[in-house]
Formats: sequence, C-alpha cells, structure tokens
Amino acid sequence: MRFRSLRARLLDVQSVLVVGLTVATLTVVGVIANRAVGDRISADLERSRNTVVASFPDLRPLFGTDEATLCNVLASYLQTHGRRELLIALDTSGRVVARSDTFTPLALPGIAAIWIEPTLRGQPAGGYFAVDGRPSQGELAAAEAGGTVFGFVLAAAPVDDDWAAALAKVSEQDIVILSA
Repeated sequence: MRFRSLRARLLDVQSVLVVGLTVATLTVVGVIANRAVGDRISADLERSRNTVVASFPDLRPLFGTDEATLCNVLASYLQTHGRRELLIALDTSGRVVARSDTFTPLALPGIAAIWIEPTLRGQPAGGYFAVDGRPSQGELAAAEAGGTVFGFVLAAAPVDDDWAAALAKVSEQDIVILSA
C-alpha cells in the first residue's frame, strides 16, 4: 500500500468539498429559477385566462351550444388577439366540452380534486398536464354569471422552446427541456 502525504489527502478533501458545494449551489439556484419562471408563466396564464373569461360576455350561452360552435369561438378569440395558448372549456363536472385547437377529446385526470375544487374555493388552480402527449402548463378559471358557475375555462401553454426561452430569460441560464 502506497503512503499518501497529508498534503495530498487535504487536496482530495478540499476538491470534494468544492465540487459538493458547487453542485449544491447550482441545484438551489436551478430550483429557485424554475420556481420563479413557473410563477411568472402561471401569472401570464392567469391574466390570459381572466381576460378570456371577461372577454366573453356571451360565454354562458355558448356552453349550451354544440362543441363545434364553442371550439370555433375559442379559436377565433385566440386568432383575433394573437395568442398562442390553448383554451379548453369544461362543464361544471370537469368534462372537456371544447378546445381551441381541435375536436379531439381530452382527458384531464384528477381535474375535480386538483383544479376545480381549489378554483371554487377562490384559490388559484394551475399546474402541469399532458395535451396529446405533450407537456403543458395551465391555469383554470371559473366561468360564472351572477355568482353561479356554469363552467370553467382552462388557458394552457405548451412546455416547449418558447417556454424554455422564457425560463432562460428569467434565470439568465441556458435551459434545455427533456421529455419522454
């Protein structure tokens, strides 16, 4: 067995400490940056969501129409206002009634407990979910008239290169999103 000097052992310990502290610092900074960007994107989606609900004074009668009409109104709104978010209309039970991008059905697991119940309690309801296998971040708002909730509108943004660019802008770091 080879004898190592005290200097070599101290250098090894010091190297391990520097690497460990660097990794810990980068991890903490990454978590803080992700949280800040998530909050910022959620705030943007919340503004979009509230604008959408406020922009449709005739939203209540639209919930009584067919899916195609509601889908066309949502898509027309996005096109008119130059928005790229996905808008999803849900009935009071959380069933997707229409979406602004397609007529394809969309299942949102746990929508009642995770999204609708907090919204009805006046709390913000948002988070991540999959749309056609692609990750998205969304915010839910109650569509109501006279204090009666007649449905919900979900504004969602895809977690993609634009989302990563917003994250990079806030964190001032390069961001790469990996998804399966």
